[in-house]
Amino acid sequence: MRATLGAGLRRYAIAVLLMIAAWLLLIGLPQIVPWLLVAALILAALMCYVMLGALAGLNLEDRSTRYIVRAAIYFGVLIPLLYMSGVELIPLIVLPIAHKSTARLLVTEYPWILAALAAAWSGVLVFALTRLRRNWRAFQRRPHPFVQR
Repeated sequence: MRATLGAGLRRYAIAVLLMIAAWLLLIGLPQIVPWLLVAALILAALMCYVMLGALAGLNLEDRSTRYIVRAAIYFGVLIPLLYMSGVELIPLIVLPIAHKSTARLLVTEYPWILAALAAAWSGVLVFALTRLRRNWRAFQRRPHPFVQR
C-alpha cells in the first residue's frame, strides 16, 4: 500500500500544492482555494478507487455490456459537469471578485447553477467513495496483494 497508493498520493499532494501556489501567484484570488481543494479531494478519491481496484485484483479491462453502459452513463454525466465547472462556473466566480464587486452575484443571480453543480459533484464524490469502499473490501479479502487470482 505504501509503495503504490502512498507514492501516488504523495505526488498528487505535491501537484495540488503547486497548483494552489501557482493559482495564488498568478491569479491571486484566495477565495477560490477551497473550491480547488474540494475538486482535488474528489479526484484523489477517484485515484484511490482505481488504484485499490488494481491492487485488489479486479479486472480493469472489463468489456462487458454492463461495464460499457455504466462507463457511458458516468462519462455522460462527468464531461458536461467538467465543462460547466470549468467554462461556465469559473468565470462567474472569478469576474465579480476580480472587479471588486460583490462576490454574492453568483448566489443571488444564478442559485440554480450552484445547486445543480453541487448536486452533480456530490454525486461524483458519493460514486467514488462507494467504489473505493468496494475496492477496499476486495483488497482486504485478498490473501496477499501480489498473489495471482
